[in-house]
Amino acid sequence: MESGSKITGSTASLGGGVYVSTGGTFTMNGGTIQGQGNKKEIYSAKTFAITENPTITNCTITLEQDAHINVKGLNAFALLNVQLNLLNGYYQENAVLLENAGSKDICGKFALDNPPAGVWWIGLEGMNGILKYINGTLSGDTVTVTTPPADNGGLQDLVNNSADGGYKVEISGDMDIDIGSTVSVPDGADVAIKPGNGKVVDINADGDTTVFDVQEGGSLTLGGGAGVVNVSGDPTAKPPEKEGADKPLIKVSAGGTATIEDNAYIQNNRAGGGVSVTDGKLIMTGGSIKGNTGGIHMVAVCMLADRVRNLKCPEEKFLTIQEKGLLAACILLSVLL
Repeated sequence: MESGSKITGSTASLGGGVYVSTGGTFTMNGGTIQGQGNKKEIYSAKTFAITENPTITNCTITLEQDAHINVKGLNAFALLNVQLNLLNGYYQENAVLLENAGSKDICGKFALDNPPAGVWWIGLEGMNGILKYINGTLSGDTVTVTTPPADNGGLQDLVNNSADGGYKVEISGDMDIDIGSTVSVPDGADVAIKPGNGKVVDINADGDTTVFDVQEGGSLTLGGGAGVVNVSGDPTAKPPEKEGADKPLIKVSAGGTATIEDNAYIQNNRAGGGVSVTDGKLIMTGGSIKGNTGGIHMVAVCMLADRVRNLKCPEEKFLTIQEKGLLAACILLSVLL
């Protein structure tokens, strides 16, 4: 299909505009496909290719399992109210739907028509648009996860999906995980581990491991619900033998934010401190940091407790906090400075 051509007025219930059967390929180099907004105007069992900059409006594109759309060269402004209808059990996480998408803008222009339970969207991985999924319930921009991940990798995937989909993820169920490799909280991720009444979350370092690394633009909240969150060190870990070798349970890098609220306990780390913050933010309105080789290690950190306190450290300070809350630590830090 070339520039200047137009397909419109489809009245068929499936593939009334374009129908690509198995073995066939439809290439759209230009022109316009304009649907009625309530029909399955385009049907593809194999490959539907969109190149250059055609226009597709008010259309539903139906894809059989393993079919995909090649959208190389497509401009996001050429798409308006386009939905993907996926057939025959196509809803499988990480399935490739858009080949050569190249940007999140292109992926975001394709809505999913009547997806199954959970939260589904098309995310960008490399150059392709792939199906992404969170097993939870969406309310506003927050996904509540009542069945948390069962292992280190599953927790990292959930955090990554928070960043990819732009959702705040709140874990509200029981969880017991040993962390052997650090869970990174990247830019755009907003994760709250906030178990409900009677629920317990145990996150245990396996060896001298940092459990969470909150990076620039990432946000991690522990506690704040009626349940308990324990982030604990490995009792068999060896204490650091030299300065700079310690492994804090939580590391907050420049531009990252970690929040510790009621019923959250950062504890018993023999391999280093509870929290290490470098040009990031630690917000502590409850919970405790205790029983660690060092409590909080701060380098030019902005700390907040119930109200904003901006505290700049000219050099590194090492503090151990045994009492609940951060207010006493803020006062102590002010004296030290």
